[in-house]
Amino acid sequence: MLAGRGVLRLVALGAFLGGMGLAQAQDKKKPAPDTGISYAKQVYPILNDRCQPCHYAKDKKGGLDVSTYAALMKGGKSPKCIVPGQPESSLLIKDIVGKDPPMPKNANPLTEPQIDLITRWIKEGARNN
Repeated sequence: MLAGRGVLRLVALGAFLGGMGLAQAQDKKKPAPDTGISYAKQVYPILNDRCQPCHYAKDKKGGLDVSTYAALMKGGKSPKCIVPGQPESSLLIKDIVGKDPPMPKNANPLTEPQIDLITRWIKEGARNN
């Protein structure tokens, strides 16, 4: 009877340790949550609403198309529209900040939260996440 309890304890211990290993393996498979700014969910909606009326594939004012991530990153007449990690060197930021920013042309300026979001996205590396 004592031998039976010892076997049961070993089986229980093995199941416990095996379960822990499985849980750890599953945790390793999960990608870390992305805490950065999302281009698709946060930046693109601003560009789509405020910039795309003038900067889209058929009417690229200044040669700039903001309708896709790839087109935005390509830039327009100035290829430095977005400089990942460097909002201060990015023409997009230069064009939307200030007391009377040149963009969006003939429209209300972007709000401070919109500008801050785009600036932070560029500072984080302007990823297409």
